[in-house]
Amino acid sequence: MTSMTTSSRLAKCVLVTAGTRGIGRGLVEHLSALGRPVAFTFRTSADAAREIERDALARGNAPCEAVPCDGSDPTQVEAAIGNLVKRRGPPFALINNMKVVIAFVG
Repeated sequence: MTSMTTSSRLAKCVLVTAGTRGIGRGLVEHLSALGRPVAFTFRTSADAAREIERDALARGNAPCEAVPCDGSDPTQVEAAIGNLVKRRGPPFALINNMKVVIAFVG
């Protein structure tokens, strides 16, 4: 069995969707405090996203990267994740916290 060293394991980020409020924000902050770099998506709350990034640095936690993305738009999702993977490689894990509401009219 091959094991990953701590430094190579920590170099990869966890991707959290909808990471600026509620459970998503709590996950982002907790993972960062544990030393895991985090990328998280947000749709409209750019101020909250920047606050999370700044707070992680101020506390000496692992870096957090805000990724603007409307998860209901497949084109935006593909572009955002594609750019993230090009810059950082594939995420270590994905926490899909985003909800999408689809209304059916019958």
